[in-house]
Amino acid sequence: MARHEGSSRAISMSTVAVAIALLLLLGFEHGDAATFVVGDSNGWNLGVEGWPNGKVFRAGDILRFNYNPIVHNVVTVDESG
Repeated sequence: MARHEGSSRAISMSTVAVAIALLLLLGFEHGDAATFVVGDSNGWNLGVEGWPNGKVFRAGDILRFNYNPIVHNVVTVDESG
């Protein structure tokens, strides 16, 4: 009987170890997210075409658009816009 309990306990500990490893991996993937200010210190303007060069973007990253609301705005446009 004691032998069976030890085997069951080992399986349970393995399951817990795998669950912890998966949670850590998911947490690290989220921890890699970066925030990019579009245009860097110059902010958002119409001359940022080359800004993405040399940057690596990943799912979960945040793109922050700092702009002067007196000069620019954010509106929804269709494909022709």
